[in-house]
Amino acid sequence: MEHHNNPHLLSPGKESQSLETLLHYSFKDSSLLDRALTHSSFTHEARRKTSNTLTENYERLEFLGDAVIGLLVSEELYLRFPKKKEGHLSKIKSVLVSRKILAKLSEELGLGQFIRLGKGETKMGGKNKTAILADIFESITAAIYLDGGLSAARTFLTIQLGKTLESI
Repeated sequence: MEHHNNPHLLSPGKESQSLETLLHYSFKDSSLLDRALTHSSFTHEARRKTSNTLTENYERLEFLGDAVIGLLVSEELYLRFPKKKEGHLSKIKSVLVSRKILAKLSEELGLGQFIRLGKGETKMGGKNKTAILADIFESITAAIYLDGGLSAARTFLTIQLGKTLESI
């Protein structure tokens, strides 16, 4: 997927730089960020218009991001609360990785403005839907993980989940 061939993708200009500033992470492979922000409704419309089978959406990244978030949150809770039992740690984790919390984090970052949706999904308010905002947070986490490794993903989540974790 090349940037210059698709005007809908993030360019290496101001928009991606401001998003990277919000994320506190600079991508080496900006195509990962493009994919992390692309909803399936956008890819379906793009394929119909151009017969382009290379346009990818965030669903696979969302899958991976869910696992990365689960691992890193589990690790943090394990280290932070050495005397808590597994059941208590699981309850805290389920709150931290819930759709509600992940969507809230996306809203706080303003990720909705960067999501690429199809026209129908846009009209239905997709940029503000809890499920889509949570999915985007997971896909962004996976993109950071693939681009910069576990350490980069850990730093991102520490920054993003820090206040929520401190309140527990």
